[in-house]
Amino acid sequence: MTLVASMKCTDGLILAADTEEVIYEPPTLKTTAEKLRVLDTPIISECRVVAAGAGDVGFIRMVGDFIEDKFSESAVLVHSHKQVEKNIRSAVAEVWQDYARYEASLPLQLLILSRCPNDPPRLTVVQRQSVYRGRDIEAIGVGDATFRALADRFIQHGMLRTVSANLKTASVFVVYAFLQAKLSIPGIGGQTRIVTISDEGELKYMKSWSVSRIQTFFREIDGHIRNVVQIVSQGTNTTDDPIERLIGNISKGLLEDYRELKKDLQRIDEDEMLI
Repeated sequence: MTLVASMKCTDGLILAADTEEVIYEPPTLKTTAEKLRVLDTPIISECRVVAAGAGDVGFIRMVGDFIEDKFSESAVLVHSHKQVEKNIRSAVAEVWQDYARYEASLPLQLLILSRCPNDPPRLTVVQRQSVYRGRDIEAIGVGDATFRALADRFIQHGMLRTVSANLKTASVFVVYAFLQAKLSIPGIGGQTRIVTISDEGELKYMKSWSVSRIQTFFREIDGHIRNVVQIVSQGTNTTDDPIERLIGNISKGLLEDYRELKKDLQRIDEDEMLI
């Protein structure tokens, strides 16, 4: 049970995943599993590759291992997305031919980011045996519909090759969308991991402290909305409108909360001790 999502932004690509793993073999166990993986591309490769998967953990890790092996076995310098995609397709085909085809209902899904010299980052999607280039927004796992619905509501996309947001702005939305999925869907939980690859090739993880701080900000907004709904449901017979007064207080408080959020995120980003 997983949510993995990716967005093509105006200045790079985002890949995000939750960290909860549910083991259904008796006795049932809920544990933590890191689903984002920076693949080891040796010195013969000039490309960076990051993968995250939903489905059977063993087969997902196997595909990652096979992709790493393809890079290591390459007789030529890997410097283009065409070569990266060839390695991915070869690894997926080998997994299905020799192993996964014996599992008829195997829900093997991966989102793979790659960045090669002189070329913007690219998203590759693996759906069972199919391997294809991703759209501006992709999501896999049990929470994919929730993520897509929130993205359709809040993110302008679909008309261009990218969404109308940069990495910094879109990362905040991704934290919000994952929070809503974790609050609503069993099997999605733990920390939200977010990694970005800029058009210049910089690979960066969002600090877990930053993720937690943004989640707190959105939980406070949810609390304000609950207060408004409760007052509306109670009604009022007075000339003094409590909803108008509450909205005014929320507006002032929300601005202060946002200013504090910006300060905290800057402090976290500058503190090398925080991860």
